[in-house]
Amino acid sequence: MATDVTLTVTGGRGPAGAAGATGATGAAGADGKTVRSGAGAPSAGLGVDGDFYINTSANTIYGPKTGGAWGSPTSIVGPTGATGATGATGATGAAGPDVTTSTVWDAKGDLIAATGADTATRVAVGANNTVLTADSTQATGVKWATPASVATDPIFTTKGDLPVGTGSSTSARLAAGTNGYVLSADSGQSTGLTYTLRSSITSPALRPLSGRYYVGSNYGLGAGKTVTPEIMLSPITFPIDVTVDRIGMYISTAVAASTVRLGIHNARTDGLAGTVLLDAGTINSSSTGLKEITISQALKGGVTYWLAFTASTSGIAGWGMNSTPNFEFGRTNASLDTVICRAFFSGTPGSLQDLTSQVLTYSGSLTYASPVVRIA
Repeated sequence: MATDVTLTVTGGRGPAGAAGATGATGAAGADGKTVRSGAGAPSAGLGVDGDFYINTSANTIYGPKTGGAWGSPTSIVGPTGATGATGATGATGAAGPDVTTSTVWDAKGDLIAATGADTATRVAVGANNTVLTADSTQATGVKWATPASVATDPIFTTKGDLPVGTGSSTSARLAAGTNGYVLSADSGQSTGLTYTLRSSITSPALRPLSGRYYVGSNYGLGAGKTVTPEIMLSPITFPIDVTVDRIGMYISTAVAASTVRLGIHNARTDGLAGTVLLDAGTINSSSTGLKEITISQALKGGVTYWLAFTASTSGIAGWGMNSTPNFEFGRTNASLDTVICRAFFSGTPGSLQDLTSQVLTYSGSLTYASPVVRIA
């Protein structure tokens, strides 16, 4: 019976075969990522997704860039470290020169002044009574100079003039006042001062008293004095500064539906009435009796003012005062006589106006009434 037999014989390694043909090119790999840097934040168009960016000005890092946006930066500076140990004391330096014995000094009173950055020089002492003054034209920026004498300052033009402050670092000349006037505080003046007549009046018959009524020269005592539609004026002057708190008139003959306007005028250069200082308003003259208006008007001493009134219609009569105790001429005797002076102007009935350029009629008369004012 025949049997198949497989015989395997292993020989030695044969020689290397020839090199095979070059294989096909592989697929391209993914782009590498970049760390960029610059001073300031990165622009949106800089770099690609996955990149990082370091802001060298702020020590911050952006990235990775995602979806075309850099996002918020992160600080790359760590927290402040602990204070290090104090180092050993250094060796003592060499002694500097003694400024008190420096050769820069030549005489008593000499000064050292800078001439620039880190440079200086000697400024010789000045002559007696000179003062050290800033002067940018000098190498040291200072010099010794004779101070201006206030005695020869051109601000003065006549004896009695005063230099007076008008504000921060500013001044002006205040001319000498009139004989008998005194210097008084007055915030309404640019210098804060003014000359005012301040007499030493102590007599109750002459000194203006609080609560008393005063009337102009044309006081019109007695009933039946005319209250005209013209602008009627009577002068009044007080020896000292006063404030008046009432202006009024006594109506003795009333006219239905009528009024009388009261006021005070300043004096113009010729002494007659000029601009309107106060238009106090109107009193009701459709009934008799004392009619007053409450005011608050300052009047300067020694200055003439004009008490004014004008009626809305004719036929009204009255007077500036009567003899009752609560309506006085600054004294208890209502029969005092004075020099009479009045002025009038044919203006619009019931209306006061600036009379500076108007021709006024004036005379002495007791025919007309006059307003009164009360001292506060």
